[in-house]
Amino acid sequence: MMNYPAVGAEYMHAAGYAHPAKSSLVADLEKAINGEHEAILTYEKLAQLAPNEDFRRIITGIRNDEIQHIRHFADIYSRLTGGRQPYLAPVTLPTSFRAGVEESFRDELEDSKFYRDVSAATGDLYAQKALMLASHDEQRHASWFLYMLHKLAGR
Repeated sequence: MMNYPAVGAEYMHAAGYAHPAKSSLVADLEKAINGEHEAILTYEKLAQLAPNEDFRRIITGIRNDEIQHIRHFADIYSRLTGGRQPYLAPVTLPTSFRAGVEESFRDELEDSKFYRDVSAATGDLYAQKALMLASHDEQRHASWFLYMLHKLAGR
């Protein structure tokens, strides 16, 4: 098993960490897994609230991508922790489609940057690849949410 050194203070500040002690790849993966878990549940709810089939189809596709991300991240997390499972925080679901889409747009952009930064900070090649692929997906998801916001504005 490889040793994953802690990242520097500049990375911690840029990534928005409140607790510098959580600087390992394992802590980053736990944060990513929680974000993906929240996204999956949120997108299930948004698909239910969607005003039309086009939006429902888009959101379901995004949700399916998030399921793949969480599987990859959980596999890496399990490998690095000897089979442990991460703690999953409680999730608050949106009650409004528009507000949920707006929040999802922001989250997807933030997650894309976070995954890119974590990927650059680790020496684990499998984790790097999984995080970069997820970062690219998150950018694409943000574009879809922006598309939906644009369509909603025209109503």
